[in-house]
Amino acid sequence: MYKIILFTILGCLLSGCGNRSIIPVRVAVDVPAEINLIPYKKIKLVMKEGKYTSHIKEELEARLKDSFEITEDNGDVDIFIFCSEKFNADKVEEISTTKVTRIETDRKDETQPYKNKFTPADVEKTKLYTRHNVLELDVKFEIVADDKVIATKTYNPKNTIKQKKSGTPPEPVDSDQEFIRTLFYVLREFSRIIVPGKSYKEVNLKKVNHPNFDGGLSFARQGKWKEAMNVFNNIRLENNSDKETHARNIYNYAVCLQYTASKEVDTIQRLEEAVNMYEKAYQTFPEELYKSQKQFCSTEIQRIKRLQAKY
Repeated sequence: MYKIILFTILGCLLSGCGNRSIIPVRVAVDVPAEINLIPYKKIKLVMKEGKYTSHIKEELEARLKDSFEITEDNGDVDIFIFCSEKFNADKVEEISTTKVTRIETDRKDETQPYKNKFTPADVEKTKLYTRHNVLELDVKFEIVADDKVIATKTYNPKNTIKQKKSGTPPEPVDSDQEFIRTLFYVLREFSRIIVPGKSYKEVNLKKVNHPNFDGGLSFARQGKWKEAMNVFNNIRLENNSDKETHARNIYNYAVCLQYTASKEVDTIQRLEEAVNMYEKAYQTFPEELYKSQKQFCSTEIQRIKRLQAKY
């Protein structure tokens, strides 16, 4: 019995469950899209050119309304919509075809055992018509904030529609229907790169003996990282003389910097502040957790820079 208890305690220590300094916080975290519009609360969709801009605006508004406030007044960011279309139709080709059917009959000439007799060929002539339609779209979205273009995205889908029919030419294609069908894929792809997502993550904070710590922890558990940041920053600024405790205070503040970055216009700058704080915590009292979080933030900065270079 004593051996079982001893091994249980030993296993717990080895697995780290005895480390009560780490407090895991499972929260919903905003995940920025490729083009991060989270810092902008209000979005204005502006039709500029093209027959289908009104359709694009209506469909895009439906896709964005759950994440942003769509306004007709002044927005924090404007999305300008440009669209031009081209439809080449009525190119009909006529092809004459011949269908030949041979009917095999019983062989009667036994002197030529390897030759079969056939009835005269049953020949049926008909005409096959093909209609070619080529649909082309040129769609451009310009995202403007503070009178500055922060991103531009263009789509140039081209769709060839080929119809075949015997006897008479195929009916003309409904061009409006085909354009709207093609625009569905354009809008889906554009929405994917601007609509943020949600992810549940387990964020580790470090326990410190301070009367205000539980208040900051409560804000973090609610996903209120800005409020938590203010609490943990005030604790950090007290400059606790114990190096381990001071490093924990710096680390907790760095975590808040990291998880408020997506709501900042300059996300990279906020993440770089977090990197500096993780490094400062590590230099104050080296722990692997501080080092790994610094590396995670640095990797995220590089990822965002690569995405920004695309636009």
